[in-house]
Amino acid sequence: MKLKVNYLSFILNQNHSSLRTPLFLYSVLLLSLLLLSCSDPKLENPFDMDVEILPPSNLNISQTSITSCQLTWTDNSTNEQGFRIDRKKDSEAWIVGYINVGANVTELNEQDLEAPSTYSYKVYGFADENVTTTIEGNINMSFPAPTNLTYEKQTITSICLSWQDNCIFEEGYIIEKKAGEDPWQIEYATVSENLQEWTDTSVEINEEIQYRVYAYSGTTQSGSIETGIIDNTFPAPTNLNYEQISINSIQLSWQDNSIGEEGFQIDKKVGTNTWLEEYGIVGENTETWIDTAVEIIQEIQYRIFSYHSNSQSGTIETGIIINITIPAPENLTYNVQNQSGLTADVHLSWDYFTSGIEGFKVKRNGTLLSVVISAGTTEWTDEGVNIQSTYVYQVVAFYQSYYSAFSNEVTVVYGPIYDIQYTTVAGPDGGYPSPLVGDEVTVTGIVTGANFGHDLYFYMSDPCGGAWHGIYVYDYVAGPSLGDHVEVTGTVSEYYGSTQLEYCTVTILSSGNPVPEPISVSTLNLVGPAQAEQYEGCLVELTNVTVTESQVSFGEWYVDDGSGECQIDDGFFYLDEVVPPIVIFLNDVWVNLTGIVDFSYDEYGVNPRTPDDMVHDPSLGIHE
Repeated sequence: MKLKVNYLSFILNQNHSSLRTPLFLYSVLLLSLLLLSCSDPKLENPFDMDVEILPPSNLNISQTSITSCQLTWTDNSTNEQGFRIDRKKDSEAWIVGYINVGANVTELNEQDLEAPSTYSYKVYGFADENVTTTIEGNINMSFPAPTNLTYEKQTITSICLSWQDNCIFEEGYIIEKKAGEDPWQIEYATVSENLQEWTDTSVEINEEIQYRVYAYSGTTQSGSIETGIIDNTFPAPTNLNYEQISINSIQLSWQDNSIGEEGFQIDKKVGTNTWLEEYGIVGENTETWIDTAVEIIQEIQYRIFSYHSNSQSGTIETGIIINITIPAPENLTYNVQNQSGLTADVHLSWDYFTSGIEGFKVKRNGTLLSVVISAGTTEWTDEGVNIQSTYVYQVVAFYQSYYSAFSNEVTVVYGPIYDIQYTTVAGPDGGYPSPLVGDEVTVTGIVTGANFGHDLYFYMSDPCGGAWHGIYVYDYVAGPSLGDHVEVTGTVSEYYGSTQLEYCTVTILSSGNPVPEPISVSTLNLVGPAQAEQYEGCLVELTNVTVTESQVSFGEWYVDDGSGECQIDDGFFYLDEVVPPIVIFLNDVWVNLTGIVDFSYDEYGVNPRTPDDMVHDPSLGIHE
């Protein structure tokens, strides 16, 4: 249109006179109408600077690896020759025309970038010199370091590291290590991508250990993270204790505080000698060891440490175990057995809980007997001794030429009560009166039953116990207790066939002494003087007896073990006055009845001293 107007103006502005005729003017008018009736020409050539190319939009830049990124955009034109990208790294100058891509291309993959760096981009369309406006963006190319590095000591030679993986582009991780004052071990270990833990199975013992971890891709590395110093001291065992389990063996026990040790070494020291190193070796995880060759009567010490290869933990010691000796036998007691005439057997028993000895020996009246009692046996019988003599016994343990201290003493005195009671001469009434009736005597013995007759009367026995060794003391002043050692001066008398001491002076010499063991008898042994007289005044026991007659008006009742019926009486307590009351049923079975034998109304009877002397099994027998 501009061309048309300019041309018409040119014609009209001519000054030549020949051009001013009517015909000319008419021709100009026709030509103008013709020109004005035509449309403008359409310009479509993109290389024409007047042709507009629409710019791209929506530039997006994303990191695709440690050294690469991708640019994408939207192509809004159809007539571009291509797209031109300018690039800038960090604060460097722009590289104009860094790269061109063809028409309709909407992405660019960048390679060989450096991290960490910031890359800026401009993208615009072009056709020769005709260019669009630009779109811009940037990307921070980063290589994130791992974080949250922690460790766990699994054994004394292994530590497990774990961390948080913060990158998706790494090829793997590099672990570096430092032990003590040594330099860092570069690239000590490598693990592949995405792994977040690693275990060092060759950790130096008794060293300060450090680790650092970083990601890598090719030759590019992330920042590193460190553990700090790990104290890998080899833990020593603790709580070392010892126990003497025999006269020549000691057991050690301790607490194992390490994982992964190869074992424990035990050193030993005897007296002032030097330490015996590697005296004992035990395997891993062991917490006890026994020395079976302990020197007798020496000062012993032990020390223990754990080891692994050439490394070892600190040690722990017992201190001095002073004066390892052979323990003495304890609680020596005796009872008299198999009495016949003026001879009897003395049965000794004692306690001993230490193993390793060779045996025991017995000292009688100050002389060490030649008899050897084997280890593990804690009893011995001195057979056929003269009951008219007094015997003092002690027991000693020995190992080789070493002896323990002697046990407590026991004194066996037979004469006093036995001399009063023993007789084989029957009286005119069939009883067996004492040969010393009417004599004043002084005897000592142990109280075997107190408060008889529901009063202060009591029974006493020679300490040895046994038949003929018990007697009734008719005294209601002193009132001794069970187990008292008493001295009694009184007159021997017979009260309706029962031997007793009367008109007495009683002195309590000591208290809490062991009471002689009860004599085991059958019910038949207590029927008739010929059999029962020897047990008068003595402590006896019956076992597994059946009630054949329940209590009658005076409290007595009868039992039978199958050999014959005998009487049970209530001279010490009334059955219906204890709590709970004791009721005697016909056909009931009593497992054990213990008591003192008395003679009253021409009949021998057993008198339980307390309810504890009566052991009943309610599951046996039938109540009637």
